[in-house]
Amino acid sequence: MKSKIKMSFGIGAPSILLIFVSLTITVLSTLSLLTANSSFKLAKKSSDYVSSYYKADSIAEEWLFETYENLKNGIKLENNIFVVPISDTQSLELIIDIENDNLKIVSQKIIFTKEWDYSEFETQFNDVITNPN
Repeated sequence: MKSKIKMSFGIGAPSILLIFVSLTITVLSTLSLLTANSSFKLAKKSSDYVSSYYKADSIAEEWLFETYENLKNGIKLENNIFVVPISDTQSLELIIDIENDNLKIVSQKIIFTKEWDYSEFETQFNDVITNPN
């Protein structure tokens, strides 16, 4: 007579596989949540900067309009450089020139108003090897 060999995994292997799959899904979902959170923070920071830049640009355009109106009314320009703060470290600088009663923008650029402090991000290592003798 032939005897049949019955093979089964029992309860141990499927349980270990289920624990491994659950742990993998938990780790991947946590990493996904962290990535989404950091992307949101970066998008918010970028949105705030772009908004403040366009506010400064709008103020510069209003200054250009006022300067042009003053020029048409015969009022001379006192200063041809206009600086609008964007943030605490950057400003929008606008340099104009007057040619035949028209305004010409010579330069419009972002300038740094505060020196970058690199010492704030330095790491402190005390790996001095001394001879005990």
